Amino acid sequence: MSTEPRALNEKGAAILQVISGHNGCDTFTRHALNRNILMSEGVVDLAEKTDLIVSHQHNLKVRAEEFQTWPLYVREDGKSLHFPHQRDVLAQVHQKVIGGAAMAVAVCTDGNSKVPIVEQRIPFTDFPITGLSLWLENGTLMLPGER
Repeated sequence: MSTEPRALNEKGAAILQVISGHNGCDTFTRHALNRNILMSEGVVDLAEKTDLIVSHQHNLKVRAEEFQTWPLYVREDGKSLHFPHQRDVLAQVHQKVIGGAAMAVAVCTDGNSKVPIVEQRIPFTDFPITGLSLWLENGTLMLPGER
């Protein structure tokens, strides 16, 4: 199974093309909702999607993790969710989503564990990419290629 995010339409392909050019980062921007979180240049290109991650930082279990992975899985109409990362964790999430009406699921892990720290079902979304993962490390939100 691929570990790369997958575009669901032309808009998703355009976003992936923009963010694929980011590797490393020289400039950081503070997140508007939580000034303790810095965003890399690539994440700024996805800024509207970062509020979900920031909103979970009040959870003590989540905040205790210095390194967090946040993949987002979006279901295509009539299809199962596409899970390119961490099969064991996502098999658990897959059952929850398919059993419900969620269009997407965001999962937080420490990058090593097979058990999610937190997950959020998203009943409606028009986000055009599935399998896109953001990393939060020591207060800096980045694309995996920007680490």
